[in-house]
Amino acid sequence: MKKTVFILLAFMTLLQVNAQENEEMVFAPIGAKWCYKVQYSSFAPAWYYRTFEAIKDTIIEDKVCVILEQTEYHIERPAKIIGYEYFYTEGQKVYHWNKCEKEFFLLYDFSTNVGDTWRIPCLYCWEEAVTMRVEEVGYIEYSGLTLKQLKVVADMSLYSFGNQTVTERLGGGWYMFLYGYAYDGMDVPWFYCYSDNETTEPCDVPLGISSTKEQTILIITNDYVQLPASLQLKTDNARFYGIDGKVVLSKKIDNNQRISVANLSSGIFILSIETKNEGVKTFKINKP
Repeated sequence: MKKTVFILLAFMTLLQVNAQENEEMVFAPIGAKWCYKVQYSSFAPAWYYRTFEAIKDTIIEDKVCVILEQTEYHIERPAKIIGYEYFYTEGQKVYHWNKCEKEFFLLYDFSTNVGDTWRIPCLYCWEEAVTMRVEEVGYIEYSGLTLKQLKVVADMSLYSFGNQTVTERLGGGWYMFLYGYAYDGMDVPWFYCYSDNETTEPCDVPLGISSTKEQTILIITNDYVQLPASLQLKTDNARFYGIDGKVVLSKKIDNNQRISVANLSSGIFILSIETKNEGVKTFKINKP
């Protein structure tokens, strides 16, 4: 009888574990926010912060994805939106949209066990992809949540590889991405905090750092956008980006620093312009 009870309990436990493994994992719910502390270089120990914030859903290739807005926060200048990333989950797997290759790739696989592997593309090395191998599996407590954590190693030595930890909701131990991302090679990102509506502590940019995003709204008048006179333009080309990160319109800037938006559909767009005095400037455009 005791043996039968033991077998039943073991079977029920196995079913429960399998059910948990098959559940849709929570990753980047709307309102989720990550903050990373970044060092300019090992020779210039100045710090700033980058955040990712899940702002809304969208559809890419019939997949329901979440849009993550990326912002930089500095002490000496206003915060600035610098781009968008796109993710979707399938069971215990997290997929990231590769904007260069125009395809999704597997970023994290939290259904793996010790010895299991997955492959991710390497954008800045001599191999097309890198194999991530799980060495340890465990759980941690974070802000009131119990999260699964994997210790993984790569099959090649790169700057942002080596011994890493990846955690449910939180992502990579150094950065959300496990590969060398598109920033200056000497930048060193460190995880600072994470929050969503189920965590017990907020994730805020530290005091002393500008928290007002530099996203000036330009008004459309008679199908034209008027640029500030203070801008010293480096080129006469302007690009409009949709919320999905794709270029929807490329137009010439006239001699009066105006841009025609007659061919722009209704909606919210980001206008990007390269300047001599302020680098790449972005503006928010709302066309009714």
